[in-house]
Amino acid sequence: MNRLGRVLAANAVLLTAGLMLRAATVAAQTPLLEVERGDATKVLQVYDDAGLVVGGSSGAGAIPAKGAGVRLMWYPGKAAFRAGQADGTEWDDANVGEGSVAFGRSNIVRGSNSLAIGFGNSVPGNGNSIATGNNSKASGGNSVAMGNQVTASGFFAVALGSATTSDGTASTAMGSGTTASGDNSTAMGSGTKALGTSSTAMGANTTAVGTGTIALGSNAAAFGNGSFAFGDVSTTAVISALESQFVARASGGFRFRTSFDLSTGCDLPGGSGTFACTSSRLAKERFEEVDGDTVLAKLATLPIQRWSYRGLPTRHIGPVAEDFYAAFGLGEGPTTISTVDPDGISLLAVQALARRTAALQNENAALKGENTGLRAAIAAVETNEAGVRAELDALRAEVQRLAGERSHTQR
Repeated sequence: MNRLGRVLAANAVLLTAGLMLRAATVAAQTPLLEVERGDATKVLQVYDDAGLVVGGSSGAGAIPAKGAGVRLMWYPGKAAFRAGQADGTEWDDANVGEGSVAFGRSNIVRGSNSLAIGFGNSVPGNGNSIATGNNSKASGGNSVAMGNQVTASGFFAVALGSATTSDGTASTAMGSGTTASGDNSTAMGSGTKALGTSSTAMGANTTAVGTGTIALGSNAAAFGNGSFAFGDVSTTAVISALESQFVARASGGFRFRTSFDLSTGCDLPGGSGTFACTSSRLAKERFEEVDGDTVLAKLATLPIQRWSYRGLPTRHIGPVAEDFYAAFGLGEGPTTISTVDPDGISLLAVQALARRTAALQNENAALKGENTGLRAAIAAVETNEAGVRAELDALRAEVQRLAGERSHTQR
């Protein structure tokens, strides 16, 4: 056996010896005091290692002490334990539940298998509950109340913090002044209220009223079933009143991101009604030129109609996604239109029209030049014609004069 093997073997022997010694020590435990009843049943055993066993029989015997006082009390008849101080009847038999435990002062635990720790806490009836802190109450079965003046009255309810209340079955209230009264509801934060079944209210002064509603943030209220309301720290309330409605206010703006590094997405600045979305050249690739005249030709044949979404009265104008995709092949597929694509198509069409307009303007300018030249030529012709007419008139006048002189001579 090598050295490592010998060391391991020696350690194993020492470990075994230690375990055997510990077992022997446990086995050698010696009772220092034993108290027996008349039937030889041991009711108290004290051992030399400070071990202590206090026995008893469930359902038998009276409570050991009543009334006010400071005491450590084991009540075997109900398998109940008390330690601390009773200021009145809190620890009298009527206020002690089967298998209950109370530590502290003025705690009442009537519920079976329940626990109270602190000051003035109570488990008034239903069992398997816990109340701790200061003046907290766990009155619902299997409930938990922990903190300052909190109440868990619903079955399987939990109330934590200060002045919180969970009334609904399997409800949870946490924080300060929160209330969860709907079954399976949750209220967290400060002054929040989850009143509807399976509702959630979180933040400050939010209220979730309808079934399955969610109210988050500050001063938000969700009334319509299945609705969502989010409020910022503005003082006016944000309300989702319609069923399955989503309402959110962020006066500092919204930022929506679609990449892990937050480099792409859209912003809706505070006070604005227009989205600003990622469009940097650095975020794009696979650039290619597109012929604007071809786009114009396709636009000319693209059906554009007035229409409404099914079941809604509001009217709109535009193409359907199938026709747009068939014409241009842009976007995610034939049932949607990406908002950036109609903008790009429109801008490209405007550029093509601008080029056509410029060409027409140039052609028009050339025609105007030709027209001006023709007008000048016509004017020159008209001027020459006037001169010729004047000369002709002069010749006619001269002919008439000569003819008159000849006639006079012949006479």
